[in-house]
Amino acid sequence: MEEITDVEQAKQIGLKRLDTRSRTCQELHRDLRRHGVSESVANQVVARFVEVGLLNDLLFAQQWVETRRRTKSASRSKLGRELADKGLDESIIAEVLSDLNESEDEIALDLARSKLRSMSWLDSQTIMRRLAAQLERRGFSASVTRRTVMQVIDELGSIADDE
Repeated sequence: MEEITDVEQAKQIGLKRLDTRSRTCQELHRDLRRHGVSESVANQVVARFVEVGLLNDLLFAQQWVETRRRTKSASRSKLGRELADKGLDESIIAEVLSDLNESEDEIALDLARSKLRSMSWLDSQTIMRRLAAQLERRGFSASVTRRTVMQVIDELGSIADDE
């Protein structure tokens, strides 16, 4: 494949990539390079897109974290890893994660309670094992996972006692 050195052609490739979803500067740069755009032209396109507001790493990170918290109940550590994988600078990651209002315990508890509804017919040992696995997959620490599972099991026992 011949290297693309035409800035306009590279911009068109970049715009098509941004049409599918938002991207970080590094992601778009990688995409352009994969499509055969030269290093210097890729740098020019990314810089121009930042200049006109088509790329904004901080805004991307804020939106990513908000969406992942709402849809996936991901932990801070998991969100941090995902943002780093997207090529975001450590300072942006730290800033976005420091803005989170909910505690890890609250998020884990909400997730565990929602998962519990579909497991209410199982025995408590199976529930504990499955909830712990769910929380660990979402990136919660062992201590948060343990506290959350114990609290949900206690709540489940209280509900069963009331009935």
